[in-house]
Amino acid sequence: MELQIINQNYTLSLYGVSGTAVNRAFAETGMKLMGEMWKTIQAHKLKHKGINVWVYEANEHLFTGVELEDVPPPGIGLEPKQVNLKKYAYYKLVGPYSKIPAAYEEIRAAIKRQALDTCFPWLEVYGHWTPDESKLETEIFICLK
Repeated sequence: MELQIINQNYTLSLYGVSGTAVNRAFAETGMKLMGEMWKTIQAHKLKHKGINVWVYEANEHLFTGVELEDVPPPGIGLEPKQVNLKKYAYYKLVGPYSKIPAAYEEIRAAIKRQALDTCFPWLEVYGHWTPDESKLETEIFICLK
């Protein structure tokens, strides 16, 4: 595993939908939220960058969003979310999404070995989808104190 510790601003301006992952059901909650988000984006024909971002926050709060080309009209159901990481652990997973939980175990172990403290948010930035699971890309960002 090649985990990088980065001391450089990483900023995103997202719009999306949030909720709580009851019983830590993050995958199911995220897929539901992302479906709601994309339904709204398509209904309003909003131009976007097409990269899904999941933002994990305290108390099992999860936000699924995307960068839009323009600010959306008010009242359509998309929440704004500003993300600014100043120091973070970064790992890029190439392969099936089913390997994400194992990647997190390795990331947590590497962070612990380096005696670093984590904080929120944690991000998953999903590259463009491909039917070849071996080429799927997921970037993982863990905020560090």
